[in-house]
Amino acid sequence: MNFKLHYFQDNAVARGLDFFDTAERDDKLCIASPTGTGKSIMEWHTKIKQQRHDKTTWIITPRYEIIAGMLQKIGHTIKSKAHNERLAFQHQICTPVKFRNMLMKGHDIRIKRLIVDEGHHYNAETYSEIEALTRVPAICYTASPYRGTPKGTKTFRDMWGEPYWAITYQKAYEEDYINMPWCETVPLVDDDVISIQNGEFVVEAVTSEYTSRIEDVLKLFTLDKPTMVSVPGHLMLDILEGMCRKHKIPTVTVVSETANIDRVAAFDACINCKAILLQINVVSEGVDLPIRRLIDLAPTLSPVKWIQQLGRIMRPSDEVAEYICTNRNLMRHAYLLEGCMPPMFIAQAQQAFPISNRMGQRVLGLEAIGKFQPVEMPMANGMTGFIYVMASQDPNNSANIIEYAAIVHPALQEPIWATKVKIKKGYDPVLQRMVMDYGKWERTTAPADLKGFKSIPTEKVTVPMANFWKRAAKGVGLDRDAEVTRKNFQALPILLDIGLRLH
Repeated sequence: MNFKLHYFQDNAVARGLDFFDTAERDDKLCIASPTGTGKSIMEWHTKIKQQRHDKTTWIITPRYEIIAGMLQKIGHTIKSKAHNERLAFQHQICTPVKFRNMLMKGHDIRIKRLIVDEGHHYNAETYSEIEALTRVPAICYTASPYRGTPKGTKTFRDMWGEPYWAITYQKAYEEDYINMPWCETVPLVDDDVISIQNGEFVVEAVTSEYTSRIEDVLKLFTLDKPTMVSVPGHLMLDILEGMCRKHKIPTVTVVSETANIDRVAAFDACINCKAILLQINVVSEGVDLPIRRLIDLAPTLSPVKWIQQLGRIMRPSDEVAEYICTNRNLMRHAYLLEGCMPPMFIAQAQQAFPISNRMGQRVLGLEAIGKFQPVEMPMANGMTGFIYVMASQDPNNSANIIEYAAIVHPALQEPIWATKVKIKKGYDPVLQRMVMDYGKWERTTAPADLKGFKSIPTEKVTVPMANFWKRAAKGVGLDRDAEVTRKNFQALPILLDIGLRLH
């Protein structure tokens, strides 16, 4: 692998080597970097520099397609699957299942260090068994250092620690290591009406919704650039294939069972604009193809699935890539891109569907929120953010009220947390009422929990408050013409008190 490392890749390799030099048994490090920024290159250079004196550093990666890509990058010609797996094994590269099985069968595998590719899978049982059988220091590489729920994300980070970012999405975008596709939301299916089972949309229900709009789906299929379609399941795939044959739209299909020789042929047809590629969660992690259009027919609650899928069209190219989203995926997950997604794309997605009962769901920064419900926060740039405001009596002084607020920006990962204390000053005989010092909002970190807190009531604002909103909202990035309630009005004093403007 004769690559000249970019500065951030070089830094990541150095960070990994430093970790391995001092790591003890079971120590772990997570290195994160956006899809398309060369994680396999970093992994390979860490491996070969670490094992100059012995071959005891292994790379485990979850999919055969990723192994094939790694072999190509280190100069090998891809042949049969069996040949490629043998070749990969000679380089100490293996899938976790095969690696686990060999360990359990007592094969003599010398291992002192482990590099885990696509390490966000590590919570799976196979990896736990590998860990129990090896007990060696490990580095995981991932573009998505989180799981599908706040609890799952916390478990992952408790295991691996806070990620070391080789380069963030924002910096990679600013420095042209990744590109942002042109995005369009075509609202064919509102997945807010689809039932959820085991943390994901029920595939049969998704298929039923899309089948009723199949003619509209086919209108999106053109062959002017390499085009890939993400499909929710095999039934939907069969329906699409049949309808495409009827309308004489050439397609090729790749699923997990597709043989390697057929995959290569399908990818070639797609890249050369001879057919549209239909796939079920295959062309996602670690697959390097110059896809220039992604049509998303697979709504998902998983931030990992979405960011890995979008990453297929974020690699730099002279041709602008397109992401056509037919569900709520863009508006649900755009925050993962750390502000790289232009506001107009998010605003269009939000305006394409009615406000969701599941709004505000995300896996980062809202671990303490629990079942609190957010309210809309209209922004000056056309996007809609969300705000949570909760209050509780001060346990140390029942006369005082502690308030917490979380402002959720739809394009940013981290919510903006603030807190204040309302102090009861006492009864004023002249005013004939209790006097309160309402305090000032201060920026804070997310609380560990919000037990005992309740959402503040959603009431109408007073005339003075409405006038204040008209005067001051635009200055902090809020929509001055929006109709507000007492609850989302709180965004205005919060942003003024902490000196922050939303963009």
